[in-house]
Amino acid sequence: MSFLWICGMIPIDSLMYFAFGWYIGNIMPGPVGQKRPWNFPITITYWKQLFGAQCKQSENLVRSKEQDKHNEGYTHQRQNTCLPFIEDGVSLVSISKLYSNNLIAVKDLSFNFYNNEITSILGSNGAGKTTILSMLSSLYLPTSGKIFVNGRDMQTELMAIRKEIGVCPQYDVLFDYLTVKEHLMLFGALKIPSWTKNKLEREVEEALQEVGLLEHQKKLTCSLSGGMKRRLSVATAFIADAKTVILDEPTSGVDPCSQRFIWNILQKHRKDRTIIFTTHDMDEADYLSDRIVIIQQGRLKCYGSPSSFKEKYTQGYELILTKQAHFTNATQVTSLVQDCIPTVFLRENSSTQLVYEIPGKVDVMMFQNLFLKLDKNLHALHISGYGITNTTMEQVFLQLLQDGKRTLTQQTVLDVDIADYKSNNSNENNNCNYTVKSKKNMQRIQLYLLQISASLIYNFHHTRRDWKGSLANLVLPILFVTMAMGMFNLKPLSFDHPPLKLSSDLYSNEQALFFR
Repeated sequence: MSFLWICGMIPIDSLMYFAFGWYIGNIMPGPVGQKRPWNFPITITYWKQLFGAQCKQSENLVRSKEQDKHNEGYTHQRQNTCLPFIEDGVSLVSISKLYSNNLIAVKDLSFNFYNNEITSILGSNGAGKTTILSMLSSLYLPTSGKIFVNGRDMQTELMAIRKEIGVCPQYDVLFDYLTVKEHLMLFGALKIPSWTKNKLEREVEEALQEVGLLEHQKKLTCSLSGGMKRRLSVATAFIADAKTVILDEPTSGVDPCSQRFIWNILQKHRKDRTIIFTTHDMDEADYLSDRIVIIQQGRLKCYGSPSSFKEKYTQGYELILTKQAHFTNATQVTSLVQDCIPTVFLRENSSTQLVYEIPGKVDVMMFQNLFLKLDKNLHALHISGYGITNTTMEQVFLQLLQDGKRTLTQQTVLDVDIADYKSNNSNENNNCNYTVKSKKNMQRIQLYLLQISASLIYNFHHTRRDWKGSLANLVLPILFVTMAMGMFNLKPLSFDHPPLKLSSDLYSNEQALFFR
């Protein structure tokens, strides 16, 4: 085999290994990524997806925003049918997610995220909010169901969808030794490679100015504060004209000033975009959201606009009276308020204020009479001011979660076996029915595998912490063996010895034969 033949085989082997790795990476992507069938290279849909060709969707699946208005404020008991996808926005059609440890993170969700609107997803910790956003950003694939983004099916047109999606994860995924400007340049070039350098720099400069980081554009990311890093993550999500923006708790861990700054960014960029975000701040959801989705234990609890929530789940009003320094008599104030509104009752009497709760719906004329009497008797009652508030989103959220917990306690808690978790995809909307059974006991071989994996993880972390000792154990034996082998291969010093004369005197036996 000649040297030229070897040089020619090196690039051929490289291409073969690359093709093999590409194929294995697609059919076995691991926990993150889209798993493809074994014959995907010979399918037409894969090459259409690769080159951005849009598949035609059936006309009977299109649903307008007006047709969905009657579902505002409904709870999961009314979710009997799946909502078809919409052409402008994001549609979830009976999606479910089952993890390998038999945990149902999301079960049979169907609702729409509309264009030109901001939709917030609310729920307690572990409700499945981050899992939903991970499936929307194609980080995870749903176990069953379909996701449509601007009329495209995520399973068949993933490459085209990824060009229109911007994601801000829950934790900042930034490079410590890149500057602020270099981050936006990188993300913009990855999303739209066809942009020229001048156009990309103009877009980056505009984005930096909008998030207030123009004067910090040459700073390394590791030197930024937490609020600045969060603003940079939001800017990377909006860069390159992203039509669908997904934000996972964008204001978590930031100061009120940065929080208000991010709110203004979302309000400014809502036009021609579908913005989806999660939050634990009810005031933030109430201020920003056109629609709110409440998730509880992976299921849809409620869906609608903030006004529809407050109208349906109203708990009445709160009347707050602020005391003066020499306030003494709360009974007199209570009697005055109850004369105007008999159903009112005192809920809180603190050192600075009185809080009255007005349950149910009250006639507007009662409020008018109450306010007139309070205005006349403020000084006599030693009250400096008063105010009235409606039901807040926090009260609605707590009420819905408490109702859900009471419902769950009345049901039998069942564990799910992955072998019995099956979907029925016979109809056009890919509806799924699950069979739930009791979880089987862990088999002995599974316990052994669990012990082996735990031992490997322990050894890995032990080696990572004591890397110097591990490196010495690995390098020193190799070094000593190499030195020993080298010493054996050393040749002794050569000396010039005089020639020996061949004669019979060299041998003890006198008889010697010589042959010529």
